[in-house]
Amino acid sequence: MIPMDTPPPESDPVAQMRAVRAADVARRRRRRIAERAAAGRDSGAGPGDGAPAGSTAAGTGERGPAGASAAGDGSTRTSMNRALAGLVETMAAHEREGRELVADDLELPQLRTSFEGRQALVVVRGHHYKEDLAMLRSYIREYKPVLVGVDGGGDALLEAGYTPDLIVGNLDAVSDAALNTKAELVVHPRGGGGDAGAARLEHANLDFERVEAPGTNEDLALLMADTLGAQMIVAVGTNDTFVEFADGGRSDMATTFLTRLRVGSRLIDAKGVSLLYRRSVGSWQLIILAIAGLLAVAAALFATAAGQTLIGLIGAQLDGFFGWVHSLFASAPASE
Repeated sequence: MIPMDTPPPESDPVAQMRAVRAADVARRRRRRIAERAAAGRDSGAGPGDGAPAGSTAAGTGERGPAGASAAGDGSTRTSMNRALAGLVETMAAHEREGRELVADDLELPQLRTSFEGRQALVVVRGHHYKEDLAMLRSYIREYKPVLVGVDGGGDALLEAGYTPDLIVGNLDAVSDAALNTKAELVVHPRGGGGDAGAARLEHANLDFERVEAPGTNEDLALLMADTLGAQMIVAVGTNDTFVEFADGGRSDMATTFLTRLRVGSRLIDAKGVSLLYRRSVGSWQLIILAIAGLLAVAAALFATAAGQTLIGLIGAQLDGFFGWVHSLFASAPASE
């Protein structure tokens, strides 16, 4: 049975992550079923043509011939092999750009925002970015990472209630609200889009830096965080699986793949953080919990006769103790 796209309660981030992945798998499964049904119609095979008794046409919900499953698996493997071959060919076609991306040092301007010794959260308005940001609320509140928006990722951070520290990209389609958040702005003039963004910022009298670098805006944001010394880089809304890379349909998927290789183990997907992260309990929280427990015990003692008697005995003992201490200090001058 294909799982429904029903999100779990927001209070359970792990369940949210599982539901998102289940919904994604369900959508892909429905798409594959539709493609197989369309392929059957294109071949001219009608219901039951060439099929053994008891089998039905694809898409009716009943079991087909024993070879249908094997044929479907073979078709899926063929599609995946073609996608992989296409990705490799794209990487070969962009070999020079990829070599510059991996081997050359990134020349960056002096920024106000410091990444050294901090974690960075790079937000792209891509796959499931809203769900990822919702799952990372506790992580963001505790670790306070540098918030980097990639073009529309700046608006995504604003929608989630955060103020970006840095916005990277063409910046020609980012909202005025995001540009006026006092975030540092870095224009990446790749493919001519950055020229329009730079002209827009100049017209609005906004300060910005220009960085020339190969790769996509997402690549530049990840490389900047890595070059500037971020301890860990958490990616939100980016391509992180082979299917997403292969389905991207863009020639720049190769540079994105190489960027992830260069950044290495410091780059973690948001869903992985939500599984590994466990919020630590602070000392102030423990103190408040202890005080609340003592108040609860005191209230229970006052509510019963035995408790009131016990409190009276404790009070009498304390009075005797303080009287004894007072007598010690009071008799000291007299003895001198």
